[in-house]
Amino acid sequence: MNADAHDRLMASLSHLPQLTASALMQVVGQRVGPEGLSLAGKGLADTTRLAASPADIWKDIAATNADHLGAALDALIGVLTDLRMDLPAGDRLVEVFDEASRWRECIKAMPAREPGSRPSIDPQGSTS
Repeated sequence: MNADAHDRLMASLSHLPQLTASALMQVVGQRVGPEGLSLAGKGLADTTRLAASPADIWKDIAATNADHLGAALDALIGVLTDLRMDLPAGDRLVEVFDEASRWRECIKAMPAREPGSRPSIDPQGSTS
């Protein structure tokens, strides 16, 4: 895989989840404070686990892969904007949840890998 393909994949598979988890934890923390966080369940803890990562590492990663990460953030912001606009009707919410569930099943269906091993990826982006 060439460097550009790697950077594009990592922007979506690694960097976007990191920024999303950190932004989500910041928003939730600011909105509910420490007292509210005492009521948080496992879902918030699981979803925001990455928010404990050190910023200095991610600052360099984000700067180095800004183009691909920016495109990934734009795509996420687009879906969140769609969801925001569709809150009263919920049609887009159903679409997003259904598609997200199908994509999540792809992850669950992957065979377990040995710790530290990496999947092979062909130039077209499929994994094995």
